Amino acid sequence: SASFGGSVRVRRAVFWGLAPIPVVAVAVWGLRSAPLAFAAYHVLCLAGWRALRPPRGAQVGGETLGWGWLALAPAVSVGAAWLGWTWAGETLLDPPRFRERMRELGAGPESFAWLFPYFALVNPVVEELFWREGVLGALRGAGLSDRRAVALSSALFGLWHAVPVARMVPGWVAAAATVGIAVAGAGLAWVALRTGRRREAVWLHAAGADLPLLAVLAWAFA
Repeated sequence: SASFGGSVRVRRAVFWGLAPIPVVAVAVWGLRSAPLAFAAYHVLCLAGWRALRPPRGAQVGGETLGWGWLALAPAVSVGAAWLGWTWAGETLLDPPRFRERMRELGAGPESFAWLFPYFALVNPVVEELFWREGVLGALRGAGLSDRRAVALSSALFGLWHAVPVARMVPGWVAAAATVGIAVAGAGLAWVALRTGRRREAVWLHAAGADLPLLAVLAWAFA
């Protein structure tokens, strides 16, 4: 029946949404290798996108977000990150512990030459393909309302991030960050649904999430 087919597609999307957790956990907690975790995660994301992506023409939306507003994203996000770092960085991150953990994972300053461009250029594209076009699109295609599809895909998006984040920062900070990442995922999902395109979501992902993360990383090792 249609409802049974829809439930199968929902479970399939959830399976792919949960798949990064064990893969990244092995790389980060077992093998202690951030480069391996990034590579394995992004390969999995591309495989999941190919498995879940909707047929051409299935996207909705078509609205355009003003590029004037989009241009503010990097300034606002980096500014907010700087204020957070200035006021509470020592408390939230425990910088000595953070630096030690990053070096253990192979993501210390010696890795910045590849880590920064990789996260600025590759990560936003691959994550938007997988999480918004793949997982979110599959949940909507299975018959979930936009609200439920956004909520579920964003919860999964936040949940997998808890695995690497908990390796680097205190537990309560990791929990708060997981919630914040899920909320950010919901915002990106809303943008993807509203526009029906990936470029705005990719830009906001890069400028509003990855850029401030890289800025904090640079400040932590300054």
